Order: sequence, then structure tokens, then C-alpha cells
Amino acid sequence: MFLKLITQSFRMFRRSELYGRSMFVIILLGFFAFFILGQLSLAGRILPALLQEHFPQHQPAEWVYGFLLPILLTDIWLRLFIQSTAASQVRPYVHLPVSRSVLSAYWILRSWLHPINLYLLVFFHSFIRMTINPESGSHALGLVAIALLVAFSQGLLMWIKSMQNKINGFVAIGITTLVFTWIYTYHMESVIALSVKWFVQFTQGHTPTILVWAALPAAIHLVVFLKGKQGFYHIFDEGSRERTVSGSNRIERIIASVPGFGPYWLLEWQLASRSRRSKWNFYLMIPYAIAFILFFLLTGNVRPGTFVILFFLIAGSYGGFHLQHAFSWESHFFDFLATRNISLYHFIRAKFWFFLTYAVIQMMVILPILAWIDPEVILFYVAIFLYACGFGFFFYLWTGVGNSARLNANGSASFNMEGVTGIKFIQVMVLFLSIVPLFLIGRLLPIPNGHYLLPGIIGLAFILTHQWWIRSIVRKFEKKKYIKLNLYRQK
Repeated sequence: MFLKLITQSFRMFRRSELYGRSMFVIILLGFFAFFILGQLSLAGRILPALLQEHFPQHQPAEWVYGFLLPILLTDIWLRLFIQSTAASQVRPYVHLPVSRSVLSAYWILRSWLHPINLYLLVFFHSFIRMTINPESGSHALGLVAIALLVAFSQGLLMWIKSMQNKINGFVAIGITTLVFTWIYTYHMESVIALSVKWFVQFTQGHTPTILVWAALPAAIHLVVFLKGKQGFYHIFDEGSRERTVSGSNRIERIIASVPGFGPYWLLEWQLASRSRRSKWNFYLMIPYAIAFILFFLLTGNVRPGTFVILFFLIAGSYGGFHLQHAFSWESHFFDFLATRNISLYHFIRAKFWFFLTYAVIQMMVILPILAWIDPEVILFYVAIFLYACGFGFFFYLWTGVGNSARLNANGSASFNMEGVTGIKFIQVMVLFLSIVPLFLIGRLLPIPNGHYLLPGIIGLAFILTHQWWIRSIVRKFEKKKYIKLNLYRQK
């Protein structure tokens, strides 16, 4: 039975929109993945030299192997916010005569296929080769030690996901992070020495150390396996909750009462809150932006233009992710929208203002932080914000009229294979790269900070003229409405 489930997983991938109709995207994503993994491997090679140059008080190996616990905690936090377990792949088998043990084991195995389990292994493969002398320690055992840390982090994530009250897991990880922050602040030297000692003993084949390291991920996976058997209905059916009547809770009543846009904004909110993953993204986009700004500004002498693409993503806020799939979110109920007397102009304009309002709120939260740490970055951020929300939203809505692939509204935008196509990927790349020539042209202007002002002025122009280009999108939409209906029905 277990082998049958694995076989069906492969068939599920073969039937997806990504595999069956977008081979170009597969090749492009494969190249992109190869590039990312190559950069991680390169970072593992050059990091020892950088650490030796800028932090000579410790050896490079001590800086990294001495901070394995903070690295593990950072990896856990990263997983909590971006990694989902394979509950959706297991859910179709819940009501079939499949044993709970098989379902639990299948759930664990499918969760292990997430690409996040690779990045630490790729980085440390190069770093270990650069910092561990083969005569004093084994490179293979060092990589096994990192693999066991990754396994523990993966098991801990699944344990938290299997809890009925996941907030308890977040609180526990938060308290652990604070404790280790205090320990490293006041006892850094001794903790670094102890951590390096344990890692070196593992590479030297010290049996007790290996057994302890192996016992931790084994124990947490055993707990996850048992919880999967005991509470698999809770774990695998959590996404199939019933929706309440529209406007029946306080948030929906407030959104629905917005003058002019209320019913349309309520639709956008229900799309954002339809699943836990997309709802989390909606709530956490502002904290994500704050964390990125603080990280960027506190790292020191890095020029803002170096991270222009990341600033682009942050400035566009939730709309920068959601509108990449403009009109595909509504594909499952597009027949209703297309056959009712709904004003497409008000529908699209409300969509634009919904995500623009969210981005403005985010910007108002970030600007005081920028003013406090580095006021010179304010102009750069505002310019990117105007371009991302002006021209960026226009570009997504204009090209979104041509989207004909359904998007699973119960899932998130990321890795939603039902609606991934090569055209959408190209659209995102074109938008991101469009700001580069504007920076180059702006530098030739005889005005200070022209490379910032030019994208800002263009973005502001699109925001101020949004009523005009939205009417143009409506005319384009009307011409393709029935073509889209036919394409959606084929999916």
C-alpha cells in the first residue's frame, strides 16, 4: 500500500498543469534552482575567507559550528512561516481503507520532499570541505551531523503542525529563542567552545556524540508518527473547514461596510482568508517587511540598489504576490462573475484599491523605522513603493486578462501547481527587470537622486491615472470574457 501511495504521488505530479503543459517553466525553474544551489555552494566556499577577514577574533569554523543552535532555531522559524506539510496530499486517502500507520508514514515522507530541506546541506557541504581537515575529521560525518540537525528541525515543524493549538508551539519556540539569545549574549565564549567540541567529536566518529545527535531526530519523528496515527483526522482534515455566511464576523462586517468598495473588498478578503496559508501570508506580510528592513539596515554599508528586487517585493506588499495571478484566483467561480450584472470597472478598481491600501498601511509602519535608522533610504523606498503599486499593479492587471489557468483558491500562491504557467513566470521577470533601465536612465538626469525619482514619478503617474487604464483593461476583458470562460471550463 505504501508503494502504491508513492506511485500515485508521482502520477499526481505528472497530471499537474506545471508538468503537462509548461515544460518551459520546468526547465526555467530547474535552471533557477540550480542557480540558487550554486550560490549556496559558493557561499560555503567564500564564507571562511570573509569571516577570517572581518572577524579575526575567532576561526571561521568557530563562528559557524559554534552557532549551530542559533542556526537551527533560525531554520525552524523559517520553516514555520514558509513550509507546509503534505496534509493536502494525504487528505484524499483519509476516508479510504488505508491504515493510519501507512497514512502517517506517507505524510512524513511527503513532507520531507520539500525543497527547504536542501539549502543547509548544500551550504555546509562546501563549508565543511573548507574548514575540516580530512586528517582530523571526516567530511562525510560532518555532513551527516548537519543532516541530523535538518531532520530534527523538520520533525519539530511537523510536531507543531500536528498540535491542535499551534500557538503553543510558536510560544515554545519563541521562549527557546529568547533563552538561547540570553545564553549567547552572556556566555558566548563557553557556548561556542562547547558547540565546536560536539561537532568536532561527531566528525571524529565519537560514538556517544553520534548516538545523542541521532536520537533527537529519531525521537521527534517517532512522536510525530504516533500523533499522526492518533489524530490524523485533525491533521489531514484541517483545511476542509466550513465557511460562515459572508459578513457574519466582525472583520467581514467592517470590510463590507467600506463605502463604494465594500462587497468587492469582502470578496478579496475571502480569497485571502480562504486557506490558512494565504491568511497567514496576508497577516504576516507587514511583519515580514519590518524584519527585512531591520535586517537590511542593521547590516551596515550595503547600498539599497543591491537589494532592489527584494525591495520591489516588499513595497508591492501582499498585492505584489496576489496580483501575479490576477483573475486566476476567481477562476473557479468565474461563470458567476461573467454571467451576473456586475460592473467589471468597479470590480477591478476595488481590487486595485484594496491592495494599494494594504501597501500604504505597510509603508506607514515602515517609514518611522527608516527615519529612525537611516533617513536616506526613505526616498529609495517611496520611489520603489510608487513604482511597484503604480506600474506594477497596472502590469499585473493588464497581463492578467490573458491568464487562462485555474488557481486553487484554497491554497497559497506559492507552488500552486494548478495555476503555474510559463507566461506568468515571464510576466514577473519582465516586471522586476523593467526597473533596471529606469535606474540607468535616471543616473543620466542632471538632478540629484534621479535614478530614484524616475521610477517614483512613473509609478505615481500610473496611480493618478488608474481610472483611465482600468477602463482600458475592462474593454480588453470584455473582448476575451467568453474565451476565458471556455478555457477555464477545459481545466
